[in-house]
Amino acid sequence: YVETLLDGAKDDPEALERFLRTIAKHTDRLTLLVEDLLSLSKLESEPDRLDLSEVNLHALAAGVVEEFASKASRRNLAIRNDIPSDVLLHADEAQLRQVFFNLVDNAVKYSGKGSAVTLSCKPGIRKFIEVCVADDGTGIPQDALDRIFERFYRVDKSRSRESGDTGLGLAIVKHIVQLHGGTVWCESARGEGARFYFTLDTGLSPA
Repeated sequence: YVETLLDGAKDDPEALERFLRTIAKHTDRLTLLVEDLLSLSKLESEPDRLDLSEVNLHALAAGVVEEFASKASRRNLAIRNDIPSDVLLHADEAQLRQVFFNLVDNAVKYSGKGSAVTLSCKPGIRKFIEVCVADDGTGIPQDALDRIFERFYRVDKSRSRESGDTGLGLAIVKHIVQLHGGTVWCESARGEGARFYFTLDTGLSPA
């Protein structure tokens, strides 16, 4: 597009604006890709580094929900935070926020107008809690469930490109959850929405 503009298309006002919008869109995608690559690289190069502090899980999730309020409103989509207000644990707050952000972002992207995204939490086995981010969107086919946490894997490549998905969001989620002693998985079927679960170790404490 830049080469076409340099070759003379810049003299056509209609083409100029259209091409600049396309350039801006792809620049944003490249920026997101670089940021996600840097995040993943940092997680892999510093696997034991956690900046632990006491985190109120409901409050953290509420902050993420607020970030998506405008986008959800435009799509007539409801995001419910059903995580109890008294769930406290020691975690890396910035990293945990990234987990919620990535999962809610995916849920919003792949949910239709008028649908809902729900965040919930319940006690898990032993000292773990189990968190769920559920949507009633397009869902994920069974044969893709084992691969969605691989870097750059996309269930629907054309739609992922259109939405600006870098293909690294769920890989980042997996790394962060594992750093917190937990596991992450997804239950879904095509056309039946998706439920992303992850566990967190409530026994972590600052050194």
